[in-house]
Amino acid sequence: MMKMFLLCILLLCTLTSVACAEADIPFIANWGTPVVDADTDSCWSDTPEYDLAAGGSSAKIRILWDDKALYLLAVVTDPTLDESAAAPYMQDSVELFLDERCNRTTYYQQDDMHTRVSFSNYRSVDSGSESRWYTAAKVTDTGYAVECAWEWAVIKPANGHVVGFDVQLNVCRNGQRSAAPCLHDTTGLAYQNTALFGTLELTGRPDAAQTPAYPYALRLAIEKAEARDLTLYVNGSSVDAPLSAAKALAYAPAASQAELDAAFTALSDALNSLDDGSPYTPPEQLLYVAALPDLMTFADGTPVRTAEDWAKRRAEIKGLYEYYMYGYLPDGTGETISYTISDSLLTIHVEKDGKAVQLHVPFLLPEGNAPEGGWPYYVEYSWWGVSDVVKYAVSRGYAGFGYSPYAVASDDSSRTGAFYTLYPYAEHYKTQTGALVAWTWGISKIIDALEMGAGAELNINPVYSLVGGVSRFGKSVAVAGAYEERIKVVIPSCSGAGGLGMLRYSSAGKTYDLTSLGYRNADGSGLWTNGTCESWGNMLAEGAYHWYCGNFRRFTDMYQTPFDQHMLAALTADPERHMIIITGVLSEEWNNVEGQTMAFVGAQPAWDVLGAGDQNNMIVHLSGHAILKSDMELILDYCDKVLYGTEPTRDLSVMKTNVFMEDSNASILLKQLMAK
Repeated sequence: MMKMFLLCILLLCTLTSVACAEADIPFIANWGTPVVDADTDSCWSDTPEYDLAAGGSSAKIRILWDDKALYLLAVVTDPTLDESAAAPYMQDSVELFLDERCNRTTYYQQDDMHTRVSFSNYRSVDSGSESRWYTAAKVTDTGYAVECAWEWAVIKPANGHVVGFDVQLNVCRNGQRSAAPCLHDTTGLAYQNTALFGTLELTGRPDAAQTPAYPYALRLAIEKAEARDLTLYVNGSSVDAPLSAAKALAYAPAASQAELDAAFTALSDALNSLDDGSPYTPPEQLLYVAALPDLMTFADGTPVRTAEDWAKRRAEIKGLYEYYMYGYLPDGTGETISYTISDSLLTIHVEKDGKAVQLHVPFLLPEGNAPEGGWPYYVEYSWWGVSDVVKYAVSRGYAGFGYSPYAVASDDSSRTGAFYTLYPYAEHYKTQTGALVAWTWGISKIIDALEMGAGAELNINPVYSLVGGVSRFGKSVAVAGAYEERIKVVIPSCSGAGGLGMLRYSSAGKTYDLTSLGYRNADGSGLWTNGTCESWGNMLAEGAYHWYCGNFRRFTDMYQTPFDQHMLAALTADPERHMIIITGVLSEEWNNVEGQTMAFVGAQPAWDVLGAGDQNNMIVHLSGHAILKSDMELILDYCDKVLYGTEPTRDLSVMKTNVFMEDSNASILLKQLMAK
């Protein structure tokens, strides 16, 4: 009865301040259309007000809706405004969550949005389309105000409609987030899980209500056009006329919706038709294809039958990844490379076009006598120095290097570090290299230094290289395997989305029997259900998009991509090279564990056509977001065999199959790939 009473009060109130709602009591959005300019229009007085407070800051939140969009006004009191951090969530800002269908899934779907706007009106999108979201912000005497419009995408809103909804206030001091109160979620995990959102009920629409013209989609298109360097395009001048017409209409009070829509279409068509001089179709124009692209079929439909065919198909696939997803790895033209060795530190000096950078790479050498040609070596992405896994490799007779990728390229959208000092990020498709490839460049410089003399000085064989990394570094290792053909053994671990997790398949919500891995749940069975998986939206989010090239953000859906990640895995295939994919299970819900197995299995035909089928491998361990020592034992046994002919004491056949390939676990799609 009390809950019903509170709900009635909410429905009747016009100017009310209420605490965060209980899970089954929705927040309320009344009907109204504000002007999105960060000022408080009179219509905002006709909807409830909700309070957020923590860390010495507070916010008053109001929500309105009309037939076109959902609107939010946040008036924030904050004595100290900070946006010194590169990461947007560590800047004073308001974070917004929307699930139009209110599916309340444990993962993000196509209708879900997670967005953010700072006090300086810097927008960032962690899930959903940035083209649906318009904002305005201003600094006030006591803090700041932000006003937002989310354009409806999948529902036809009506009185009584309930959507998933939440708001978070990011309170930041000295480059760190000190508090993050949320209207509903108390776990801090709403960025992964839409089931943690509250709910919002739409109400108050009069029967004869008419929604005014919505100009914000056109204004966003204008912003997008003005941010482009049109001089880089063969037909850049084709945007001039539609841009001029759009600007004339976007702020015209009398503009009709039909006029705004026509201007938006004309400007969008012009932008999507820009010709950058490449041989590739603009991402926006690619067709949606639900089926997995066929690894062993050329773009023109010709099948791959021979090793010679594969070399050409490999170049075709690599070109797609370079243009559409990761960017280009410079070939080193114009670079001057030298090195110094001091104690256990290799310092690599690179100069280009009057600029100079250094890479500092700590290393350890094995004891005893090196094999003929020098020690094999293992490079691990590890910004913290030489890891225990590297030390174990050293104990097994492998030189070990701890490679710090963050010194090469920052792990944020600032595009700073040694790589970007020499190769500044720019809009042209050849110069928009993402961080995963930039980190690969650092690996290339280590190999360069070893080849030019450091290997001889240290008694290391530059040819016998192993490279490994975990998580985002696992993604980069997978990319490095595709781009840097001098890496002999490629070891991507827990790479997930953007690495070897399939784009068109998610293991979220699937149940697997992990008995063969020794797992038992609380009920005593081996059944385990995969929860949230990193979504397509997460890949394009503010905290991740810098890993990829600029063209990748132009896709609106994973089904537009002309590749899937079994094709990335296959780019390592070579008679002289080896792939060993690693993933955990219990620790890897986020990383699309069965999807990584699909990449492993789906790449096998490339290895087979080269006569190197045994050189494609995968290790699945029960838990651990890491390359475990037990993994490394298998890996080094394998490498001892393929490099030196040493017979292993462990059964290496375990790397040819895994728990997800068991008949009771494998999805229909995985079984289809296994049958090829």
